[in-house]
Amino acid sequence: MALDLIAPRVTMLAVKDFRWVEGEHRYAGGRRHSVEFCPLADGNTPWPEVLAILKATNFAGPISFHSEYQGPHSFADLDATEVIEQTAKDVELFRSWMDGIG
Repeated sequence: MALDLIAPRVTMLAVKDFRWVEGEHRYAGGRRHSVEFCPLADGNTPWPEVLAILKATNFAGPISFHSEYQGPHSFADLDATEVIEQTAKDVELFRSWMDGIG
C-alpha cells in the first residue's frame, strides 16, 4: 500500500513475518486476536509483491533478517541451532522470490 510513494525514503529492508492468531495467546496478554512471528513461508506479508515494488523503485539498500523464533511471541520456542536452521530456510525462500522477479 503506497510503497511506491515512500520508496525514496526506504534505505533498509528488515525481513520477518507474522500471522494472525485467534483466541487467547501467550503474547497477547489475553486479547482475542494477536500476532505471532513465523517463518516467511507461513506469514501474511506478500513478499514477492513487496520485492517487485522495491525492484521497480530501484531499491539498493541492505537487507536485514530478523529471526524472532524464541520466546512467547514466536510460533515455536526454538533453540539456537533451530533458529539458525529456520533462518537458513527463510533466506533460501527469500532468494528464490528475488530470483523470481528477475
